[in-house]
Amino acid sequence: MNNNIVPMPVHVDNVCKGFGRGENFCPVLKGISFDVSAGEFVSIMGPSGCGKSTLLYLIGGLDTPDSGLIEVCGHNVAGMSDNEKSVMRRRSVGFIFQFYNLVPNLSVEENVLLPAIMDGRINAQKRAYLTELLNVVGLYDKRKALPTELSGGQQQRVAIARALMMQPQVLLADEPTGNLDRRAGEGIMHLFQQVNKEMNVTILQVTHSEENAAYGSRIITLNDGLIAQGL
Repeated sequence: MNNNIVPMPVHVDNVCKGFGRGENFCPVLKGISFDVSAGEFVSIMGPSGCGKSTLLYLIGGLDTPDSGLIEVCGHNVAGMSDNEKSVMRRRSVGFIFQFYNLVPNLSVEENVLLPAIMDGRINAQKRAYLTELLNVVGLYDKRKALPTELSGGQQQRVAIARALMMQPQVLLADEPTGNLDRRAGEGIMHLFQQVNKEMNVTILQVTHSEENAAYGSRIITLNDGLIAQGL
């Protein structure tokens, strides 16, 4: 066995998930399998209710599959304790949601630094990286501003910088432009492309937009709990 083999950032094998019990049980994912290679930018599409967001939450350890295997950076997510999942989400996986979830009374730079603060890793290196990230997302001149002083697109850029603060291997994005107008949304998608190519971060995004999905290097389409195309 070659111990130098780097594990897939995301490995999903025959994953099933449903909600409810008995006659009210509703299967959402019905045996989903796919891999995401390092450096890929994968878009997951499909109609409402097909399980796109559920799948993303399972990969991020925010929920647990009924059966099947999910590995993130070589670790079995379902086998982790809640604390281990929290550490994974701080260090290995960045999460970006439709809503920005910024702390309203903290400045831009304080919001971006939050993961490092929670991880007890504030040092000169992290502060230097903070400056780099703020330049990448185009908000260095807004670093002292509060979220209420920013546009929606700018707030999402702060959320992206925060998700990158701990230099994760994987970014999970759930409808990241769903709250933005077309122009701001395009800016966010260009930023994702830049992060993917220049920072070599693997990205898995859920979107209902064909235009946004096209920014990825591969599209996986879900339909009725199964993968319709994209393997």
